[in-house]
Amino acid sequence: MGIADRDYMRRDDGSRWQLSTTAVVLCVIGALLLLFAASRCERDRPERETLAKGSLRVNVNAASEKELESIPGIGPARAQSIIEHRPYESVDDLLKRKVLGKKLVEDIRPFVKTEGANEKIKARK
Repeated sequence: MGIADRDYMRRDDGSRWQLSTTAVVLCVIGALLLLFAASRCERDRPERETLAKGSLRVNVNAASEKELESIPGIGPARAQSIIEHRPYESVDDLLKRKVLGKKLVEDIRPFVKTEGANEKIKARK
């Protein structure tokens, strides 16, 4: 009796099919979880153009560290960096001088200016 004659070698009990079905089901569940998590992140992220009532538009050339920290996305380290690189001719100077990244500059644009006093922003409808 040779190796090819043994029954257990030729028998296909479907265990391979069960394994691949399980893998497919797990992949589908994982993909659905990723989609759900991504949609929650987008939903929880505040829109750039929606300003809260009472938000402050800050002059980056004259603001204190605490006033700069009131800008969404600006913490103590970034506020200190903004102060160290003053003065700015425009908001785009924050990007040109590599004080902040492009995405953050675009996100904070409604909250910053380079001239005049700090002012409260009226909420948009």
